[in-house]
Amino acid sequence: MGNNYSGQERRKFKRVKINLVVVYHPDRPLDVVVMQGSKEERATMLDISQGGMSILAKTNIPISTNVWIKFTLMSSDKDHADFYGNMEVKGQVRYGIAEPGGRYRLGISFLGLNEKDSINISSFVESLEKGKKS
Repeated sequence: MGNNYSGQERRKFKRVKINLVVVYHPDRPLDVVVMQGSKEERATMLDISQGGMSILAKTNIPISTNVWIKFTLMSSDKDHADFYGNMEVKGQVRYGIAEPGGRYRLGISFLGLNEKDSINISSFVESLEKGKKS
């Protein structure tokens, strides 16, 4: 199987690098959750855009698996802090890459992001982009 990556950016939204903690769990059918429980895992968010994020996780999650992700967006500098909200969003794993140390970089696209969360993520990304240029 060949690599189809052409070197061009394919993302619809601007993505910024970030290092935040996220909590996630796979979206399983109810009978599986009842039998296996609903264990939450912690991961590190590596970047985010209005369309999705990448995380560094301890477990590999198969491509196309739906996941619920909880995180808080906040930025600060020496003068002030901006709070963009606590979020719980549904996403779908689009890729998984094994990383050193037994971790996995997972690309997750958001599914059905509500307008408020979309605006907050967009504002957060814009604020970080402006901070880079200052």
